[in-house]
Amino acid sequence: MSTTHSPIRLLVVDDHNLFRRGLIALLGQDARLQVVGEAGDANQALSAARRLQPDLVLLDNHLPGVQGVDAIADLKQAVPGLRILMLTVSENVQDLAAALRAGADGYLLKTIHTEALCDSICKVWEGDAIISPEMMGKLVG
Repeated sequence: MSTTHSPIRLLVVDDHNLFRRGLIALLGQDARLQVVGEAGDANQALSAARRLQPDLVLLDNHLPGVQGVDAIADLKQAVPGLRILMLTVSENVQDLAAALRAGADGYLLKTIHTEALCDSICKVWEGDAIISPEMMGKLVG
């Protein structure tokens, strides 16, 4: 990706504050990315998305109250053209299938390395669908 492009504007949604803050710090080291906001649950995510109009949401599935997958449609309705990349611990193939049905543009496990995550964010922003290799095997199987 050319450095003349403006950074991809990200909203990070995860209920674990320590993980969220660490992830934001790591993403901030990549010039292609700009974290514009964060949220700890689906309601905060929707409010922040409406206010900030991010390009892409990194969304955990296990959130208090409304699951991440159940927030996808509202997020996409609130921000036209929004891309959503699930970033979760869930290796459950039903969670993956539900996320894809709901309109997620990708599904990654939190075990991913930082550089691979940053590259995946860029690929999803460019229109590719990204699924963790571990999950792709389960989906195909």
